[in-house]
Amino acid sequence: MRNSRDDKKVIFLDAGARWDADTAKRLSKLASHCDADILLLSGEQHSPSVESLKAALGADKFDRNISDTLFYSEDTPISGIIHSYLDQRADKISYVIISLTDMEKEFRGYTVYIGKHELLTDSAARTAARILDFGPFWGDYYREHIQQRRETDLIEDYFEKVIFLDIDGVLNLVEYPRTSDEIIVDKFVCNLALIIKETDAEVVLTSSWRYGFASYARSGFDGSDKDIDTLYYYLDKYKIRIAGSTPLYFNGAEGRPFEIRSWLCPRPSVKQFVILDDETFWSWNWLEPHLVCTEGAEKGTGRGLSEEDAYKAIRLLNNQSE
Repeated sequence: MRNSRDDKKVIFLDAGARWDADTAKRLSKLASHCDADILLLSGEQHSPSVESLKAALGADKFDRNISDTLFYSEDTPISGIIHSYLDQRADKISYVIISLTDMEKEFRGYTVYIGKHELLTDSAARTAARILDFGPFWGDYYREHIQQRRETDLIEDYFEKVIFLDIDGVLNLVEYPRTSDEIIVDKFVCNLALIIKETDAEVVLTSSWRYGFASYARSGFDGSDKDIDTLYYYLDKYKIRIAGSTPLYFNGAEGRPFEIRSWLCPRPSVKQFVILDDETFWSWNWLEPHLVCTEGAEKGTGRGLSEEDAYKAIRLLNNQSE
């Protein structure tokens, strides 16, 4: 077991999910790996799904794994039930919410949205395990950079395909001044979502925006940084999760490639990755074959992530030939 925290761990699990033997086994493995209690979130309409889960797990195992059921209704919404449970706990809890409802805005960093598939996929289970073992992404960031503690865990099994994401010139155009509609451009984020949909890849920030991104998270997402707020709006719109960021080392031609290599070194589970960036300035060297460059006709400008770029990234991540 690779748990790095001694907190009590809780999985809030939407009882409306679909269950079969494989997904039930995945859930059991997740709970065992993280030493986590499972709390079912259920409405009356979910009785058949609960019975399916019980049948898939086996009644005896169901009773051992499911520690309690929290019931919600129109009068007491699912988010309110979770808030109430957390508010009543005096002990420290590490938790993750696996739900058919997207609750990322209310529980930033603690949710795994499964509405797209209605079942617990391998990718969703890995994300849930990472949250339970290491906290939300920005919790990891604080331990490593703000509290000056090095990340010592070899995080294997969590990342298999990775998108290293720059923002300026990729999710917008490198042109100044920008209007409010140009801070982040919808169609470029839509193309990023297409890559994720077709590859099930994780997103890791390489952009200088990660400074503001972390600061904004630290402020409690209070709306004070309008640019980051806009970025979050589009991430939420397309159900995109930022899983991490590369370390902060130095600027200059070697900077970003070195940070990417440093991020990859302790993660041998990564099988494929792409770099979305608008710069040829960096000394990419052996990383060049993994680069999808959005540099514009004029050096130093970015034209944004096109659909053609997206399909190139998809081919790289899925290891397909042209």
